[in-house]
Amino acid sequence: PLASDLQCCVSHAAKPRDSSNAHRLTTSGSLPLGSNVDSSSGLPIPTPLQLRRISHVRTAMTSFRGPRALLSCLLLLAGAVWVKPPGCHGALDWLPGHALTWHAPASWWPRWLWSPHPPGYDTPRRTLVHPMWPDGSLASPVELELSPRQLDAEPRLVPARSSGARRPPRRGGPGPGAPSSGPDVAYNMSALTPFVPQDKAWMLDADQAARRGEGLDWVVARRLAEYVAASYCNTSNIAAWNCTRCGDPSSEDDESSGPEFELETLAWDAAWDLLGFVGWSNTLQATVIAFRGTDSRSIYNWVTNMRTWRTDLNLTTPGAPANALVHGGFLTSWSGSSLSRSVTRAAAALQRRHGPHPVHATGHSLGGALATICAMELRALHGLHDVRLTTFGSPRVGNAVFAAWLQRVVPEHWRFTHNRDIVPSVAPPYMGFWHLAREVWVLDQAGAATLVGICDATGEDIRCHNSVCHLGLCSSVADHLLYLAEMYTPRPMGC
Repeated sequence: PLASDLQCCVSHAAKPRDSSNAHRLTTSGSLPLGSNVDSSSGLPIPTPLQLRRISHVRTAMTSFRGPRALLSCLLLLAGAVWVKPPGCHGALDWLPGHALTWHAPASWWPRWLWSPHPPGYDTPRRTLVHPMWPDGSLASPVELELSPRQLDAEPRLVPARSSGARRPPRRGGPGPGAPSSGPDVAYNMSALTPFVPQDKAWMLDADQAARRGEGLDWVVARRLAEYVAASYCNTSNIAAWNCTRCGDPSSEDDESSGPEFELETLAWDAAWDLLGFVGWSNTLQATVIAFRGTDSRSIYNWVTNMRTWRTDLNLTTPGAPANALVHGGFLTSWSGSSLSRSVTRAAAALQRRHGPHPVHATGHSLGGALATICAMELRALHGLHDVRLTTFGSPRVGNAVFAAWLQRVVPEHWRFTHNRDIVPSVAPPYMGFWHLAREVWVLDQAGAATLVGICDATGEDIRCHNSVCHLGLCSSVADHLLYLAEMYTPRPMGC
């Protein structure tokens, strides 16, 4: 039967096209064969999709001839998408149910031949979605610019229109006494051992986690995450420190008097669309510098640019190695905007007011890169001794020489990554960029369980975030939006 099918395929493809029946072709390739029949010959009229496939075979035969034409017919048959052409009665009847109707192509079938998706499937559009926490609860809505294809690839982004009438449960804001959001951290998860893949079993080693995680304070990390989450709120509410993520400004801390957080300055550069704030945290007894990340609606475009755009700039910072390079976009955003002057001036004022104390530089996404450069300059240029860096979903900022030097200048640095977050995979290592250590990889498992891996001191541990990025590139926006808090601006209500 295969031989007869091939003969029918090749012979029909060699026939000249009958243009007289063009006006009678059906508009859909999903109709049963025989829906339109030529009244004179009694043969089925090919649909546009059938005619297109026949055209591919005819083109291959006339252009290449010989084995190439035979290969085209073999592909059409093997792909389980071919319906017998008009005049080939009995062809493909040896495949049950195959000769009467169209069938969906195999997953490997070339898109140029037939796409099961409607037009516009790859066109980005603004969509309101709910990111999903590991326990299945929905976070606040966020507006993203995604194509339907990208949205289909994100199972943890639930379109708002399909989330039903139920109100998504609130995870609690950063205010005092609010329930902490995000995963519950436990180094020793021996009860989950049977459900942990073998290549992730190292994350259950409590002794190794204790050694590598020396100095990591989860209370401080959560609090810093909540400050970063507040940076995504409305600027007027941040300036008054009354946003829904800001906490109660009149709450009293048990160990100190006054409000929990005292805002020193709000640095907002509208021209560059960059925002950060500086203030005094009575909870941490430290200065906090928090930077907002990229607008969530343009994450995919921003990441695409980062994957293809390479501009390395030499550091002029005193003490920096001659071959230490940083991404030009990050350095220019910091030094060219008003953030550099406003932030450093406010940090120096708090040092004079409260005396020597720790300074926490923190940020998410692009804000993580800005926090990295900020911490470097506070330590190397302005002489602040106790500068600590904590980032969430930060991209690579510079090359390996820069990363090694900064780890000596700012020794306390924790870089959080989450599942397959898209942003930490850019800019790619093959373009010369390198991550800082240490990485703290938060990995969600089935059943709302969460593993935490304290990675090695190289900055590019192949068992951590890099292990789930194919060819070094991850693709999840949902994982980028949720860390220890909601790292985005909720839409449409704001915060």
